[in-house]
Amino acid sequence: HFSKLHLPGMFEREPPPDSVTQVTQITSGADAEDQRVLCAAFAEVAAEASEIERTAIELDRAGDAEQAMSVYRQAADRMAKAASLCPEGNPDRTVLAKHAGEIFGRIVYLESLQGAVATAPPEAHIGCDKLVLGHGVERQDSDG
Repeated sequence: HFSKLHLPGMFEREPPPDSVTQVTQITSGADAEDQRVLCAAFAEVAAEASEIERTAIELDRAGDAEQAMSVYRQAADRMAKAASLCPEGNPDRTVLAKHAGEIFGRIVYLESLQGAVATAPPEAHIGCDKLVLGHGVERQDSDG
C-alpha cells in the first residue's frame, strides 16, 4: 500500500543536441502536458487499487480469507493496470508491478492454507512502498 504520490521535478531532461533545440523548445510544453496526463492516469488507477487493497487487508485481518482473496485479486489487477499505464522509464512502473506481485503473493499464501486461519499478517507479504511520481494523491496506511 502506498503512503504518498507526488511530482518532484519529473520533467527534468538532458539538454538536446543543438540541432533540435528549437524544435524541442516548441514541443516541450506539449510533451510535458502529455507526461502530466499519463502520470495522472496511472496515479488515479494506483489510488483506486490502493483503496481496494485496503478493503482486502481489512477482510484478511477479520479472517474472511475467501472474500479477501477475491478483493486482493481486484487490487492486484488494478495495480498491474496502473503499472502498464505508467510511462516507460518511470521508476513508479517497477514499484507498481512489484506491489502487484506482492498482492498476488498474499493470494497464493491464503490459497495454500486451504481454509485454515492465516498466521502471517498481510504485511508479511505486502510491502509499503512509496511512489516517486503522481499527482498529489495521498493515501493513509491501512492501520489508520
